[in-house]
Amino acid sequence: VFHFFAPYGQATKADPLFVGRVYGSTTRVASAEVEPIIGYRLTDRLSLGLGLRYLDFSARYSSAVPAAVSPDQWRVLGIDGGGQAFGFTLGTLYQPWQGTEIGFGYRSEASVKLDGTFFGGGALAGNFGGSAALASATLDQPVKMTLQLPRSYTLGLKQQINADWTALAAFEYVQWSSLKSPQVSYADSGSSLAAS
Repeated sequence: VFHFFAPYGQATKADPLFVGRVYGSTTRVASAEVEPIIGYRLTDRLSLGLGLRYLDFSARYSSAVPAAVSPDQWRVLGIDGGGQAFGFTLGTLYQPWQGTEIGFGYRSEASVKLDGTFFGGGALAGNFGGSAALASATLDQPVKMTLQLPRSYTLGLKQQINADWTALAAFEYVQWSSLKSPQVSYADSGSSLAAS
């Protein structure tokens, strides 16, 4: 069996006149995952499944640099990149008696190594003697970062009540604490950039 889906995705874009754009002008995260799965029925009541995850991931983050003009004219800078990762999934399905099924699933962490670019360095011309060209030449370089996507656990219950009704319940825990703040650095020099 092959699964195709998008486990991670989000996009935000602040209003051009919002002064909070200095903390985040646009953010976009997109992903696509392919997961071949094999299953095996151990007994009449217990089945196991194993899957290999291939994840394609892209991200873009930008913020505005305040200036003595209307916020909608502020210049933006940021990072844009993409990468791939591998992981795995495990699952069990147990049927203790007729009409009842209990399922458990585990999705591993995935360490994505993103390659991309820092853009918009000209917005920091004031730090380079007022020269936007020098700021761009210095800052607009290839970057890299590693993003640790979280593991998750899922527990599900299916209970057939009668011929017309079936009750379903599920619980999922995602270990978002492993995400943290990605460490961004220049690909050539290795010097770090601050990312939030």
